[in-house]
Amino acid sequence: MLFLVATRAVLGNWQETNLLAVTIPLFGALAGIRFAVYLLRIGVSRSAGLGAFERSIAALV
Repeated sequence: MLFLVATRAVLGNWQETNLLAVTIPLFGALAGIRFAVYLLRIGVSRSAGLGAFERSIAALV
């Protein structure tokens, strides 16, 4: 994530960085989703239903 922000700052001097402006929030959202699933994994005991839920979230993302 920091690499994308630094790249946008450096490349912004020479060319347009519209794609990076879209990519940075997407990576932030992906990190947030992964963190939320991690917290769910810690808070809920292991079961077959939880594994299926994790796989369905991963497939949607």
